[in-house]
Amino acid sequence: MRTARAKGLSASRVIGVHALRNALIPVVTIIGLQVGGLLAGPLGWINLLLMLVQAVLFFGGAWCAWQFFQTTETIPALRWGLSAAVLMIGGAVLKICTLWPALQANRVLRELKRLELQLARTNRG
Repeated sequence: MRTARAKGLSASRVIGVHALRNALIPVVTIIGLQVGGLLAGPLGWINLLLMLVQAVLFFGGAWCAWQFFQTTETIPALRWGLSAAVLMIGGAVLKICTLWPALQANRVLRELKRLELQLARTNRG
């Protein structure tokens, strides 16, 4: 990076081309591994579909929110504001509904381990 700066490149160009490109290598690697893990198994396509629907809902909500903040009249503001709220809440509910079974399973497994440890203690003592 010193060489590029010494050649006369601007600081933003040096950071954008040299530093950012090298910093993105581990990020892209981890994202690739995570996506591969999400799509593996018999329910991989369902995870992909849920992620796409959530992304569409959140991007749609963000766009509606952007339109809401750009408008100056009451009725269009109400239309864009309600649309943004419904899309964002819908995306959040979908995210929570997909995470809830995993959270419940973790809680049940934790409780089973606790009971197993209690049984082991009572059998020893």
